[in-house]
Amino acid sequence: MYKFYKLSFLFILITFSLFIGLKPITVLGAPTINELIDKNELKTLKVGQENTWIINVIDKSGYVSVKVNWGDGSKEEYKSANSTSVIFNPSLEFKHTFSKGGTYKVVFTAKDKAGSSTSQTLTSYVATPVPSFKISVSKPLSGNVWHFSSKQQITWKIDGPLPVFNNTDISLRKGNLSYGLGMAKSKLGVNSYTWFIPKQNIVPVFSGGNDYYLVITVRNKSTSKIILQTSSKKFTLSK
Repeated sequence: MYKFYKLSFLFILITFSLFIGLKPITVLGAPTINELIDKNELKTLKVGQENTWIINVIDKSGYVSVKVNWGDGSKEEYKSANSTSVIFNPSLEFKHTFSKGGTYKVVFTAKDKAGSSTSQTLTSYVATPVPSFKISVSKPLSGNVWHFSSKQQITWKIDGPLPVFNNTDISLRKGNLSYGLGMAKSKLGVNSYTWFIPKQNIVPVFSGGNDYYLVITVRNKSTSKIILQTSSKKFTLSK
C-alpha cells in the first residue's frame, strides 16, 4: 500500500509540473574547443616577439571563461557576459610575448557556468638569442706616429655577456698589403699585444707612411671560425 501511494504521488507531481510549464532539467556537457591555432603560424618565436593565438569555443550554456597559462609564470583570462543565447561560439584572440628563450607549454582551458571544463595545449618554441659581443681598438689611435725599431703596445677591448678566451690574429695593413704581426689570446675586457717594430726597409709594407692600420681577428680556438673582427684607425710609421 505504501509503494502504491508513493508512486501515485510521484505521478501527480510530474503531471502537475508539466501542467504549469516547468521544463525538464537538461544536463549540458563541457565546452568544446573547436579550433586552436597559432595565427601567424610561426614555428619559432624570437625573444620579445608578440604572437597571436586564436581559440574557438562552443558551449550550449551561453557563458564561458577561457584561461591561458602561458607556461612562463604568467596567466590570462577571458570571461563572457551572461548570455541568453543558446550557443556561445566566439573566436577569441590572445596575444603574448616571451621574455626568455625556451620551450613553453601553453595551456588553454575553457569552462562553462556549471564548472565543466576542457583543456588543450600548444607548444611554443622561443629561440635563445645569440650573445652579442663587440670589439674595439683603443691603441693605436687615429694620427698616432709610431717609429721603426721601437716597441709599441697594441690594445683592444671586448665587451659581451659571456667570458671568451680565443685565438687572436693581428695583422698590419697598408692598402692591399698585409703582414702578420703575430698571435695573442683574447678575453672579455681589455687585451694587449707588444709589437716590436722592425727597422725600415725596402719591403713595401715597411716603407713608411701615414696610411697604416691594424686588423684584429678573434677566432674560435677549436674551429678557427672568425668570431669578431675589427680595424684600427689609420696611423703613421716613421723613422
